[in-house]
Amino acid sequence: MPKLYNIIAEVHQGASVEKGYRVKVSLPELGIFINGFMVYRPNPQFPQWGITPPSRQAGRGKWAPIVEFNKKMPLWEEIFDECVAVAQIEESARNDVAMMDIPDEPINLDDIPF
Repeated sequence: MPKLYNIIAEVHQGASVEKGYRVKVSLPELGIFINGFMVYRPNPQFPQWGITPPSRQAGRGKWAPIVEFNKKMPLWEEIFDECVAVAQIEESARNDVAMMDIPDEPINLDDIPF
């Protein structure tokens, strides 16, 4: 299915939370920029990626959404797909960095032939 919207999703740097990522979603043609989507990786209880729109505390342990979406409409589906895609890329990049063999001692720049 062709995309109807130009959606740009970005993971906030350093915004990895214990279970997921904080993501900013932009729809530049509409002039809409929404911070605070949470993207959660799969776990034993929920086997698929999930996202929640930004919300604020409403008191007594409840949360109220700041922006609401009809989750049956194409806009939500495209936002969902973009958020999951950038979170998977971020997760892959972090795993790649974690697997790199980085020496503990500092690098001597005199050893590098320029």
